[in-house]
Amino acid sequence: MMMVTDIRSKSIVELVPLAKEMRSELARLRIKKNLGVTEAAAKIASTRKTIARIETIIKEKSRIGDVNE
Repeated sequence: MMMVTDIRSKSIVELVPLAKEMRSELARLRIKKNLGVTEAAAKIASTRKTIARIETIIKEKSRIGDVNE
């Protein structure tokens, strides 16, 4: 799980691919969960929350025009 301070320190240019990577990780975890891997089920919630944090910070930065910060 990424901390909010780690996410905030990245630029939008870095955050967009990170969000995409986390979404693909979420898809992999869902597949593992359907196959019966119990650890995957526990990681799904934290991955979803991390994606939400990243997307929120992207919106905040784009609202104030911080493309490079």
